[in-house]
Amino acid sequence: MALRYFSVTIKLLMSDNYFTDNLVLYMYNELDAEQKSRFEAELAENQELQQRLFEAKQALAFLDDASVEPSATSVNLILEHAKNINQKEALERI
Repeated sequence: MALRYFSVTIKLLMSDNYFTDNLVLYMYNELDAEQKSRFEAELAENQELQQRLFEAKQALAFLDDASVEPSATSVNLILEHAKNINQKEALERI
């Protein structure tokens, strides 16, 4: 469910590059004072943009809360590779 919501949000955000770019910059406080002022003026008047900002903040919160861990298979492959390298180095020293 969360992934579907996130993909719908991304599609909405990508429909208008100008607002999407500025929305992301706004969320990360990367707009200069003039750009921020113009964006906030547009935001005050544009209900769709307000909705986009709300959804983008929700998506960002979802990503921030998501815990990402490698799979057990990935960990085991890395450990096996490290073990093989150590064995190879030990044999080369003999």
